[in-house]
Amino acid sequence: MKTLKAAVAKYNGISLILRILVGLAVGVVLALVIIVALFFGLSRFITDLMWYGQLGFQNVVWTQLGVKFGLWAAYALLMALVSYVSAWLAIRARPDSSDGSTFRIKDDVIEVGKSFSSKTARRAAVVVSLVVGVMFGSQFNSNWSEILLMFNAQSFGTADPQFGIDNGFYVFVLPGLRLVMSAVSMLLLMGIVFSVVTHAMMGGIRFTMPVHGRGVLAVTKRARRQIGIWLILNM
Repeated sequence: MKTLKAAVAKYNGISLILRILVGLAVGVVLALVIIVALFFGLSRFITDLMWYGQLGFQNVVWTQLGVKFGLWAAYALLMALVSYVSAWLAIRARPDSSDGSTFRIKDDVIEVGKSFSSKTARRAAVVVSLVVGVMFGSQFNSNWSEILLMFNAQSFGTADPQFGIDNGFYVFVLPGLRLVMSAVSMLLLMGIVFSVVTHAMMGGIRFTMPVHGRGVLAVTKRARRQIGIWLILNM
C-alpha cells in the first residue's frame, strides 16, 4: 500500500511538473509571437514616420494612427456595451426556478439546474463582452480610409442625372455610409446572439423531448419578448 501511495504521489508530481512546463512553453511562445508582431509593427510605423517626415507630411501618419485607434476603441466599446446589455437583460429575465447552466433530464424536459448566481453570470458577461468588443473593433478599424473620405468629401461639380446628387457623394460619402450600416447590423446581430445564448444558459430557453405533439423548445414569455425585439431590430 505504501509503495502504491508513493507511486501515485510520484505520478502526481510528474504530472504537475509537466503541466508547469507546458504552461511555461505556451507562455514563451505567446511572448515571442507578441514581440515579433510588435517589432514588425513598430518598424513599419517608424519607417512611415521617417518617410513622411522627409516629405514634410508627418502629420499624415499621426492622423492615420489616431483614426485607426479611435475607430477601434469606439466600435469595441459599442460592441461590448450592446453585447453586455443583451446578456444583462437575459440574466434579469431568468426563471425563478432556474439559477445556472447545469443541464439535467427530468421526465420529458431537459432543465437548467442551479450552478452559479446571477451575479457571477453578469461578471462572466462583462468579460465575454469585452473580448468580443476587442475582436470586432480590430476588424472595423481596417476600413479607416472610408471614414476619413466620408468626413472630407469633395464636390465633383457634376450632378447625377437621375437623382441630382453630386457625383462626389458616391465616391466619398456612400462607401462610409455602407460601412456604418454594416457596423450597426453587426451590433444588432451580436445582440440577438448574446440574448439567445444567455437565455439558453439561464433557463429561459429549455430543450424538451417531443412527447405528445409538444415542441422541442420551451421558451419563457420574457425570453420570447426579448428575442422578438432583437429580431425586429435586425430586420
